[in-house]
Amino acid sequence: MTSPNQDQIKTLEQSRQRLVQLTRSLASLIGSLNQSDPLPSWTSLQSQASIISNNLLSISEHLTENRALLSSLVAYPGPSYPGRTQAQTLEQLLRTKLDPRVEDWVSRGRRAGASAAEEQGEEEELGWEFYVGGEGGGGSECGYRIEKAVGG
Repeated sequence: MTSPNQDQIKTLEQSRQRLVQLTRSLASLIGSLNQSDPLPSWTSLQSQASIISNNLLSISEHLTENRALLSSLVAYPGPSYPGRTQAQTLEQLLRTKLDPRVEDWVSRGRRAGASAAEEQGEEEELGWEFYVGGEGGGGSECGYRIEKAVGG
């Protein structure tokens, strides 16, 4: 097995930095929720939620762009890793299958995504139609109405 090259190491480091940034943003939100009584202002919560959302988008794009590399890398402990004292951490680091709780969460997310995609498809079938109404088409009423494109 070959060692990772500089570009691969750079990609891994960027992944780590983005995940650390997300962790800090989440910790900040949790801290502000725990320390504030009453809860922080709506604008503060909205600002923190926006930062977290941007972090998640950034991570998602980064992971998608580097999917081939990240799925081809294999992690293994070096000889100096304290395997006896850090056995649980090592087990989690070397895990190749999702934790059952995470697997359930991922499957629920996939179902929700598929459902949302179906709903979006239905919304795209809706069409806007301009109408001029009134008795005899005289145009005393006009506006837009939404009709289902299929089955109207």
